[in-house]
Amino acid sequence: VGPADDRWHRIALRCRRSGVELRHRAGFLRRSGADRLSETALAAASLGTPAQDPLGLSLETKEPPPAASGRRGATPVARVTLVVRIPIGRLTLVPEGAQHVGRLSLQFATRDRTGRLTRYDPRELPLTVPNAKLAAALRQSLAYEIELQLAPGAHRAAVAVLDRVGNVRGAATLDLQVPEAP
Repeated sequence: VGPADDRWHRIALRCRRSGVELRHRAGFLRRSGADRLSETALAAASLGTPAQDPLGLSLETKEPPPAASGRRGATPVARVTLVVRIPIGRLTLVPEGAQHVGRLSLQFATRDRTGRLTRYDPRELPLTVPNAKLAAALRQSLAYEIELQLAPGAHRAAVAVLDRVGNVRGAATLDLQVPEAP
């Protein structure tokens, strides 16, 4: 295992024994952590919530999606606020002086009724908890909000979260319906 370089690595095998046929894949692409997180979000938007989520994530709307009233080009859109909840007790926090710190990466994606996938810009979320408040914080959840502009119709929103300290990745999805403008 080497460093992620996002390059194609060709695999070449030789066998000195006659009559043996070797079958193998042609090569592999060593992906970066950001690429793997993006692929997790896109897979969740396509396929739904994974069976196991080690981070215990949940995804919800702040309020029911409003009817589309704005415009993105010629397409009517609604502003939908999503909230991802991350249990702090499931994260890896390391002591650093008078506090415990963690680092999270978040990647959001949506799938519309036609199957079109949209990936949004990744977000970095540092987490700092004073040592005196650590025990209480471990029983709470961190809430992160993002506003998306969605066209009317059915959507599946997904979030993938990477605990960068513990190198643990999780995902959650939410199916929602954006009403047509009246």
